[in-house]
Amino acid sequence: MSFGVPLSQLIVNAPKPISTGLTALDNELDGGFRYKSSYEIYGIPGIGKTWLASETVKTYLQENDDGKVLWITTSGVAPQMLLRSEAEVKERIDYIRITKFTELLYFYQKQVMSEPDSISQSQSPAESAMPSTGTEAITNDTNSNDNYRLVIIDGLSRLLNLQLHSLSKKNCTTLHDTKCRYLIILMTLITKYNNKNNACHVILNDSMNTTYVPENNGGAEDELEMVEDGFNFFVKSHNYLYENNKRRRVYAPNVIRSALVANNALGNRDSRWEIFIKRRIGIFWEWEDKVTRNLDTECSKKATGNGRCRVALVHKDRQKSSQSLNFSVVPFDIDID
Repeated sequence: MSFGVPLSQLIVNAPKPISTGLTALDNELDGGFRYKSSYEIYGIPGIGKTWLASETVKTYLQENDDGKVLWITTSGVAPQMLLRSEAEVKERIDYIRITKFTELLYFYQKQVMSEPDSISQSQSPAESAMPSTGTEAITNDTNSNDNYRLVIIDGLSRLLNLQLHSLSKKNCTTLHDTKCRYLIILMTLITKYNNKNNACHVILNDSMNTTYVPENNGGAEDELEMVEDGFNFFVKSHNYLYENNKRRRVYAPNVIRSALVANNALGNRDSRWEIFIKRRIGIFWEWEDKVTRNLDTECSKKATGNGRCRVALVHKDRQKSSQSLNFSVVPFDIDID
């Protein structure tokens, strides 16, 4: 649910959602990506996050004659499949490179807090703390007066994790508290931008390996510890948890989670910023025979030849009674290898 907008206005003025280009995925998302909302797509490198976002951009531009798209990259590389698009499509897409998390905060403060006519005349409160480089346009020219209806942030988790330690030392807080604080600030600004411009944000994040602990274990995530194997993100849990003065064994298999959650700032207060994300989509590899058997569908026509294919896990809302996560599995049958 979007924030700061009457429910009656959402019902009457709700435009058609933005299609992802995949019918099965659109059905799970109630038609696609909705305006005035933010979504997260996470997965390992090369799994298809950029492909899905690029297909969403192309579908949006084909179905809408007006409105522009902004692609924010953290690596300096724009998606090739969009750069090879037709001239009229490329003219409606702007690309900028942002290399620090604080630059991203400043960018949205400038977009949300300042009026277009006064941006060049007044200084943002955070402007003095920003590096001289700022944001950098890598194609086209971004303008503060442009109201982007679809915004892609490619690599938010990378920006946050690279700057997390310095932000934590500056604020004299724990890594987890620092992460939650800055993500709340950023997601609040993004939500205000969505409501102001009737826009949609799709955030692409990496994934990391961590240990799954059921939420009904209370503060179970406090029992997690780092493994001394040279990787900051690999996490395991203790074999036992204490509940009502009784020790019991906990089954905690390693799972892939969003790098915004599963990083060296792991903790139990992520729900404070996760509430701003309408839906999350995780893209994974799965064995082809399991997809065929469990989902009653075929993915062999575009299989990689080694018996595996991609699936998308679409997270649904938390159940209020059990506080557990529900998700549905959708075949993610694409040909990008």
